[in-house]
Amino acid sequence: MPITDRVRFAGRSFDLVRIVGDSLFEPATHGIEVVTGLSPCPRGWYGVYALDGALILDRLHVRLTDDARPPRLDGVCPTRRQRRTQRLVGNQWQPGVWPTWDHAYRNLRRALAFTGSLWLGTDRVRGFNARDEPLLAYRTVWDVMLDQGVLAAAIDRSGEVAGARAQRWATPHLPIARFDRQH
Repeated sequence: MPITDRVRFAGRSFDLVRIVGDSLFEPATHGIEVVTGLSPCPRGWYGVYALDGALILDRLHVRLTDDARPPRLDGVCPTRRQRRTQRLVGNQWQPGVWPTWDHAYRNLRRALAFTGSLWLGTDRVRGFNARDEPLLAYRTVWDVMLDQGVLAAAIDRSGEVAGARAQRWATPHLPIARFDRQH
């Protein structure tokens, strides 16, 4: 399962399943060149957002090359993560604590002026995979609408999504319900 952006909303942590509108944040526009294509985070970065009246980028995790000199972001210098693992040194595997390519910008508190809809999901349904509609894999689904980064409305779509999931299980050959409308 790929790493997704996370959003803290209504006292819970949600996967950011879908964005309807412009992107929330792009590291490249801030001079941060990420390494893409590696799993479990194929785009090379993910964000952790907070939504309590306004949308805030709280943390940014980026995958960089070993020799990268990541810039400060809003005065915050990233820290490089380390992991206890083995690494091939010469032609022998050496155990130890090694730096990873992952860097984390913490406590950013960067307000975002996003306008659109965020679809948030939590409480994954085990064993259910719907590549054509990933929202069906969540029991709790919120459709959160923002205007210039300010919370405009939040609608609990869990029942609607549960109905579509039940229909999908009962008749998998039917076209899948799409949850992507702009409000």
